[in-house]
Amino acid sequence: MKNTVEISNDNVCVYYDASIKPDTFLIVVLTLINLFLLLLFIIIIASTYDAGLPKLSLFVIYVVLPTIYLLTVGRVCLWNLFGKEHLVINTKSIAKKVSFGFFQSQWNLININNPTYEIVINERYSGQEYGTLRFIHYDENDLPIEVFSTTVVLPIERLLTLVSELDYVYNIARAEQTGDIFYNPN
Repeated sequence: MKNTVEISNDNVCVYYDASIKPDTFLIVVLTLINLFLLLLFIIIIASTYDAGLPKLSLFVIYVVLPTIYLLTVGRVCLWNLFGKEHLVINTKSIAKKVSFGFFQSQWNLININNPTYEIVINERYSGQEYGTLRFIHYDENDLPIEVFSTTVVLPIERLLTLVSELDYVYNIARAEQTGDIFYNPN
């Protein structure tokens, strides 16, 4: 697993840009699956060309099937080959945008209001632990609710760097709210 991340802060927000770096084997497998599906789609189109089918059948073959492919298998393949997750995190919200190579989503804003966060270990691979970061908010009954979780699985060391940056920004915000003086060791 070679996923990468860049983490920085400007004393107000933490900027997190993670990229998926697939293994060569995964690239080959996904390419073969897509070539097979493309060949299958070409065969279907060739067999329906001038077959005198009703217009609704042609609509299903030419529009609905490619749309289903793009929303399911195509999206997963693009994510696993070119996926990137961009986050801007502050004490009040998380702004998230994902990229699928050629496609990218709009910024999605999630209100969080001083959540707690924790590292979740997802897997162990070649003697190293990998995980994601989960943001938790407590409701009026003090029950934990997961507000947000990062998508890209990263080495625990990189997640600890993200936690350190978040702690730094959150401590500055707490010091401003209470009127305390915040010492910057840098």
